[in-house]
Parts: sequence; C-alpha cells; structure tokens
Amino acid sequence: MNPALAVIALVPGLALGSFLNVVAARLPRKRSLAAPRSACLACGTQIGWRDNLPLISYVFLRGRCRTCATPIGLRYPAVELATALLLAACVGVFGLSPRGALAAFFCVVLVALSAIDLEHRILPDRLTLPSTVIVLGAQTAIDPSVEWTL
Repeated sequence: MNPALAVIALVPGLALGSFLNVVAARLPRKRSLAAPRSACLACGTQIGWRDNLPLISYVFLRGRCRTCATPIGLRYPAVELATALLLAACVGVFGLSPRGALAAFFCVVLVALSAIDLEHRILPDRLTLPSTVIVLGAQTAIDPSVEWTL
C-alpha cells in the first residue's frame, strides 16, 4: 500500500469525476461527449474554465450557476468526490499495476452508471456492454483462466 500515490491520485480522480458528470448528463440523451462545451441546463450559458474546477467551483459558487443562480445538483460534487476517493483507494491498494488500472476502470464505470441510474433509471448499453468486454478481457489477460471466459 502506498499512501503517497493514493493522495497524488486524488487530483486526476477529481478531473475524471468532472468528465463522468458530462458522461452522465449526455450519454442517456445520446449527445456527443466532446462537443459542445458544457453549459448551464437552465440558461444555456457556457461554463467557463474557472467555473469548471472540480469541487472548488461548486463551493465557490455556492452550488449555483454564476449567470442565472439556478441551483446545481449535489450529484456533480458527489460524482467528483466519489471518483477521486475510489481512484485513490485503487491506487493505494493495488499500486500502479495492471490490477490497479483495472480496478480503477471498473470503479469509474460504476460511478458513471450509478449517476445515470439515479437520474434516468437506466443503464445504457453503450456503456455497460463495452465495459463488460473490457473488464473481462483485461481480467483474463491479467489472470488467465477458464473462469473469466465462462
């Protein structure tokens, strides 16, 4: 176990959590994950870089849109924080190893699926099926056995 690596993993975990919020908001609506830039769902104003810093912006803006003051849901900081803590835990337990990368990927997918399920009550095949293939394939490569194929 390496606590220093786990702490270092928190920052990329927060950034990845911010992206997972985009995935949770756009994937069920079959919108592009890359474009357009993120915007307030109420007023449509694009979110600037300073308002898109994981956790910090939410606290600084007191959980509201800078332009229209519409409340921003608690899901956003919760997803960012959960992702950061889970990634830190995976790095702390498994280190920088294939098993650690697989555990981190699995956790990231579960956070995204949880956020989507809480809001939309669906688990999109566009996320679950490729993730299943990736996790089973990677696990088989890490620990070759018939058990993973079956």
